[in-house]
Amino acid sequence: MEFTIADAGKKDIAPLLGYELVDIDIGAANNFTVRLPKPKAKALGIAKGMWLYAHGTEYGGVFTNFESETNSASIAWGGATFRGLMQRDIVTPAAGADYRVVSGEANAVIKTILGENASAGSVFTVPAANTGVTFANWRYPRYRDKLHSLTGMLASKNMKLKITADRGASGAGFLIVAEAVPIVDYSNLVEYSQNAKENVHIINNDPDVNHLICLGAGTLRDRLRVDLYLQADGTVGGTKHYTGVNEYVGVFSYGSEGEADKLREAGAKHLLAQAVDIGIEMTAPDFPFDVGDIVAGRDYDMGISVKNQIASKILRTDGMETTVEISVKGDDGDGEEEM
Repeated sequence: MEFTIADAGKKDIAPLLGYELVDIDIGAANNFTVRLPKPKAKALGIAKGMWLYAHGTEYGGVFTNFESETNSASIAWGGATFRGLMQRDIVTPAAGADYRVVSGEANAVIKTILGENASAGSVFTVPAANTGVTFANWRYPRYRDKLHSLTGMLASKNMKLKITADRGASGAGFLIVAEAVPIVDYSNLVEYSQNAKENVHIINNDPDVNHLICLGAGTLRDRLRVDLYLQADGTVGGTKHYTGVNEYVGVFSYGSEGEADKLREAGAKHLLAQAVDIGIEMTAPDFPFDVGDIVAGRDYDMGISVKNQIASKILRTDGMETTVEISVKGDDGDGEEEM
């Protein structure tokens, strides 16, 4: 994989060669580190505000920090990935409104949201292509970051957020393209197991919570309360299924919500996020799947298998050998009380 260093205007300076390590986390920490010899970093003129990217991929970001030691011949530069930049921007309600509500075609909505506030989200380019997917009066959580706000919205339509660095026309700055595309289920095409000579860590634990007490507006005995219960099939209902030693109770506080139906909706989303403790962690050669796509892992020795969405990808390369660590365990960051 070829990485390119670009200036603050996203115009190419030179390919990144002779580095010791590139470590890029997409979906979890959403940051990256490049370690290279100090003379190489000096020759490239790397400075805060410059960019790293790999054309045609999501691997890249903006340089915002460095670490250097006088007794070391190397320097570590790093910063936020493209997804990390989106996470640094916030969806805010319009003046006088309680929530930010949108309607329209998926890419058009993404373009509108990223263009608001003139913050980090404004670095993205959104194509005009019509996805055929529309949203009607979609209500974002209050003051949630744009990354989780958009990915949550798209997931409701079985879509994902795809981000790609595009070199574009010669002499022009590269583009960071963000768009809505369908989630791809690779579980029937690619299976990670000992048969594929990959080490796969499979996790299948009981959920931490299966009974959620949801507390809304009001105080003390007058506070709005809704009880939600995880069912055997993984859905949420109003009838207790797990009892006794198998009942795990948690509390969800949403003090600004005074309507039971809306409290129930927010609580169900939170309960499902807490209930998922099924995962796959593995290191494998790079494959063209994105965060949000579905993969499968199997341990034939134990006769167990797991299928789930990719939560994060971590690419590590020293220029000779490249690996990608994939995890389907993750929190979408959307379960906190709204402000």
